[in-house]
Amino acid sequence: MTGAAPGAKLVSIRVRLFIAGCTAHALIEGMTFVAKQATLT
Repeated sequence: MTGAAPGAKLVSIRVRLFIAGCTAHALIEGMTFVAKQATLT
């Protein structure tokens, strides 16, 4: 099947602490980390 993103892969990563809520900075850092890891593999 094809769709909006054929060939896309799902990645799961935890970017927040055990406290309630998540900052925008933590989300951006998590996405940056995943993007850098994807280019290495």
